[in-house]
Amino acid sequence: RDNMTTCVADSPCSIFRTRMMKPHSSPSVKRSLRFASRSANERAGAMAVFFGWVALEYLGRGNTYQLSAQSFIAKFAPKVVAMAAWHHLANEISYVLTKKKPLHEMADDLQRVLEFRTKNRDHLDQKHLLLLLVADDLQSIDDPKTKELAENLDVNSKTALAAKRELTYLIKSLSEVEQYRIRKIRGLFSSAEKLNSYLRNVEESAEVTLQRMRYVRNQTAHSSIPESLRYRMLSNATREILDTCFQALDKANSESTPSESLHIIATNYDRLLDSLNRADLTSAYSPYSALHPQTTRSQN
Repeated sequence: RDNMTTCVADSPCSIFRTRMMKPHSSPSVKRSLRFASRSANERAGAMAVFFGWVALEYLGRGNTYQLSAQSFIAKFAPKVVAMAAWHHLANEISYVLTKKKPLHEMADDLQRVLEFRTKNRDHLDQKHLLLLLVADDLQSIDDPKTKELAENLDVNSKTALAAKRELTYLIKSLSEVEQYRIRKIRGLFSSAEKLNSYLRNVEESAEVTLQRMRYVRNQTAHSSIPESLRYRMLSNATREILDTCFQALDKANSESTPSESLHIIATNYDRLLDSLNRADLTSAYSPYSALHPQTTRSQN
């Protein structure tokens, strides 16, 4: 069965295909999706934020953590957004590289290291990609750093050395802007302190956004004439936060409640920060599991 759907953007671009969100047994998810749809189609900024907040509230209803729906979302949604930001850093590198050269066209050693066994043969193993990216320039097969990298990649030293050099050549063939972005992302994944700071900044920014959403929701609920021209940027942020939460629920067990799934991701985020506070980057190299509401797992 074809589980894909065609999505057409409002702006001129080619048609692309996306996977449909799998059915979820929770009535809260269905109601949340209904209000999220109203938020997406609402042209008045304040009303879009209002419906978006209601959609988020439904995801927090019925939680078992003795929190109101509003308090649950305010506490845990920013952590889910930060986990998504962590994942998107690796996605950005994967996208830039495969746009330049699909996996099946890459050099043999690099292809072998980055190949991730999924239905889509152009998916990259992001854990191996990040390990290659942050590795220092390797001098020879006998270099201790080469042997360490080979052990982490589960290949021999010759393959690890060749893959590192091939990745370096591929990055050098990108545009100056793309190379700059990859250097910045490499800097984050090379330093536990920098990655920790980045994720906390994302979390704090999401907290502020949710506070503004809650304020607009309350103002709109008690206003007879909602403002139509304000809060356009906030309404866009509202939809992005909703999309992030739905992306997480799509990876969850369909029998789990939305609050359970979001809480597990938030707990994994706290564990990631704990590791970074100890200057341990090991768990930072598995961003693929960021939005999976299960115990964080390795790709390999």
